[in-house]
Amino acid sequence: MLDYYLRCALQKTRRHPWLASSLVLIIGLGVAACMTTLSVLRAATRDPMPGVSRMLYAPSIASTGEAAATFAAAQGLVDHATAVRLLSAGGSASVFADYALSGIALPQDPGVHPSVIYGHAVSAAFFPVLRVPFVFGRSWSASEEGNHDLLVVISRKLNDRIFSGRDSVGRTLRYNDATFRVVGVMDDWEPSPRFYDINAGNGYPGTDEDFLVPLESAVANRLGSAGTVSCVEAPDGKGFDALLHSGCLWISVIAMAPTQAGVQALDGVLDGAVRTSVAGGLAGEGLSGRMIPLRSLMEAKHIVPDGTQASVVVSVALFLGCLVTAASLMMSHYLGRHAELGLRRALGARRTDIVAQLLVESALTGLLGGLVGIGLTFLGVATVHRLLPSGPAQLATLQAGPIAIALLGALVATMLSGAYPALSASRAMPLAIIRQG
Repeated sequence: MLDYYLRCALQKTRRHPWLASSLVLIIGLGVAACMTTLSVLRAATRDPMPGVSRMLYAPSIASTGEAAATFAAAQGLVDHATAVRLLSAGGSASVFADYALSGIALPQDPGVHPSVIYGHAVSAAFFPVLRVPFVFGRSWSASEEGNHDLLVVISRKLNDRIFSGRDSVGRTLRYNDATFRVVGVMDDWEPSPRFYDINAGNGYPGTDEDFLVPLESAVANRLGSAGTVSCVEAPDGKGFDALLHSGCLWISVIAMAPTQAGVQALDGVLDGAVRTSVAGGLAGEGLSGRMIPLRSLMEAKHIVPDGTQASVVVSVALFLGCLVTAASLMMSHYLGRHAELGLRRALGARRTDIVAQLLVESALTGLLGGLVGIGLTFLGVATVHRLLPSGPAQLATLQAGPIAIALLGALVATMLSGAYPALSASRAMPLAIIRQG
């Protein structure tokens, strides 16, 4: 019987093309509005490290003085002296620090042109905490970092570009005025949002993570920061050394603390370091420090673009409005076919047969509407890429899972919307309809 109902549904669609087109377009617009906004929200609010991020904490420095706004905007960042104290805190927590770098890569191989590369100076705990995968080699050890060895871990993309994808462990990479030895090549890996440097572009990468070098080596070799630097007072002097000994906030710190006791221990270290900075005249007065959950830091940095949640509510309301409109049109159409349905009842069709036929028609409309909606969603996501901030917009993509859910959702929602008009139409009394002519 299903094939018979499907043939009837296709025949009705061809007989009433304008009505069928209107229903499909209405449902498609509702699906597209929901899918587009939900794709943006899902991307912007996703867990950067499932199962681990709940144990991640970042420093937050608060002030009661005139510099309160400056410290509030620089949450997650600390000065160099505070970073050193947090890194040496020990205990049950694993702590790493980093700051952004950019410069010129000067390949040793002839025929490979110099290029601008972007990366971070990171401490050794960065790799095990963030579970960085490798294609070749390894990361450096804490002792190698302590020796200020000039080591580098490069990305697979940079390895393909400079070393033609070969195992480059042991090769050298000239970065600005320093020569680094390659110890590892990362596999494709780049968290978004880039929570370990959330102050750069609200945490969304605008460039590839080309390389990572040891933090202490970078500091010892005076590799300047290419990231955010927030100062209450200008450093005393110029250059990297002045920044290094100032109270400016420029180094990002992340701690993985599996126990609350570990968090409290870090709170004490951070607060003590902040008060030492105040006593030394390196920062403003009325400061205090504590570790806050990474999710709280992401919320404070407004990782989700302003208005995204409101747009989701509006899109859901639009989708529901589209379903109500579609149900009203289907109700009018089904009840307008009372003579046809009454004749079928008089010829022996059961109410369940009438309902089944009309539900198949609704399902076909929903399926076509879902396909149109997916097409419009691709157009909507492309529009989002042009209108929204580049970080979250680039994360808004469509995958096979959400597409299947959209099709199923449109199908089920349309069948539910058509269920009431189908039941109402099936209640028509065949004798009364025949008498009416």
